Amino acid sequence: MAPVLTLEELSFWNRPGQTSLAVLGHPIRHSISPQMHRAALARMADSDSRFAAWDYVRIEVPPERLPGALELLHAKGFLGLNLTVPHKVIAFGCVASVDPAAR
Repeated sequence: MAPVLTLEELSFWNRPGQTSLAVLGHPIRHSISPQMHRAALARMADSDSRFAAWDYVRIEVPPERLPGALELLHAKGFLGLNLTVPHKVIAFGCVASVDPAAR
């Protein structure tokens, strides 16, 4: 099972050449998202080798630290994120715009 990263560990994140994806929550240890997404990425890599350099991790983020975590993940080059509740609600206040479909 994939480890659960903390924001402190993420500060040292440096994976050149890798595309990083994550699920954020509190708690997040129970999430099976990494297993599902890694399996999908492995299957995609069978037909497109670019996906071999993609990874999906779990990151423990207390709700009150989400705004800073989003900034850090952006700075670290994460391409995509999934959020648990209440993070989904909090994130609405952290983005520049929200698509009408998301509202």
